[in-house]
Amino acid sequence: MTAAAAADVVLYVQQLTRIRAGGRTRRYEVLARSRAESSFECSSGLVVQRLLAWLGEHRAVWESEPTSFSIGLTAGALEDERFPSLVASCLTKSGVAPESIGFEIPEQVCVRHKTHVERFLEAAQRLGCFVVIDDFRLDSGAASVLRSKALRMVKLDPRLTSTAMRDKVSQALVVAISQAAKVLGIHCVAKQIESQSALQWLGAIGCDFALITTPDGPRPLESLLTAASESR
Repeated sequence: MTAAAAADVVLYVQQLTRIRAGGRTRRYEVLARSRAESSFECSSGLVVQRLLAWLGEHRAVWESEPTSFSIGLTAGALEDERFPSLVASCLTKSGVAPESIGFEIPEQVCVRHKTHVERFLEAAQRLGCFVVIDDFRLDSGAASVLRSKALRMVKLDPRLTSTAMRDKVSQALVVAISQAAKVLGIHCVAKQIESQSALQWLGAIGCDFALITTPDGPRPLESLLTAASESR
């Protein structure tokens, strides 16, 4: 992995909107793409290298107040036994706090690649990084992941949140997951919110955050520099 390859990665962020009181941590989802590609898809290793190098250079972005960044984990990274060592090396080089960095794994990947996921969860716990389960529907096949001390958050499958206001089964699952998250001591995030009333309902039942897509889409990581300077 070369510095030139990492520099070719363009990073974007989407901030999670807090819908319940409590806590100060700003939470961002990190998306990446190659300058030569149009889709948001890139090697997890390249994203880690690029993100941590940038955070190391711009410490005011995350040191002014608690901030976390989560990165989507590709199947290749899960299968690569060297990936945790790469993360450890980048953390040491950048001086970024490990608890500020997380990795997102879709629930169905947790079910289908259980051995690789469990190995990575152990590695993440040793590193001090956190893990997020994405597109979560409370599949019993992912139960072992819920026991991991590295787990900090679940993101609801948008097929549930988009129908919860008109479908009783979806509504029941959203309530169940939100309450289960509280018992487990982790955060619950809703995606694909269709109305203000849905957002209010989600907050009332215990959902902590919402990922609200804006018309402009994800914003460049560099935009955090402007936000940091304006808050001084």
